[in-house]
Amino acid sequence: MKPKNSLLVALFPLLTGCLFHLNAQNTKIHVQGLSSPKGQIILKIFQNQEDYLKEKPFKTLKFPKAQVLNGSLSLECTLPKGKLFGIVMFDDANANDKLDRNLIGIPKEGIGFSNHKMSKMKKPEFDDFKFETVGEVQSISIKVQYM
Repeated sequence: MKPKNSLLVALFPLLTGCLFHLNAQNTKIHVQGLSSPKGQIILKIFQNQEDYLKEKPFKTLKFPKAQVLNGSLSLECTLPKGKLFGIVMFDDANANDKLDRNLIGIPKEGIGFSNHKMSKMKKPEFDDFKFETVGEVQSISIKVQYM
């Protein structure tokens, strides 16, 4: 019996990867308003208000900004279908893996939220920028704002 079990153990990652892929969708993220091609973009993907407030993302992704053209950059990621997500993006211009803030806590680097036009000085609620993953491919727009 041992050979069968070891075969299952060997195939398990492949099978679970296939199941995730069947329940996954390609999400295209269009970032606009970037001030320079230096540094990186960091996306923090949240699933609910509680995790957003605690700053505990479901997934964090980093992308180089080398391909920025006229302040725009297109990115892609894979997310599970049929779930709610919200994306918080920041322009990590100095590539130090964090959002730099001034003495009173205002971001010194650009920030943006999925499909949400930010109003100055007001952090949105999760419900303001959430979206549901539906279909095979989904497009999300993020407009960067610098304070």
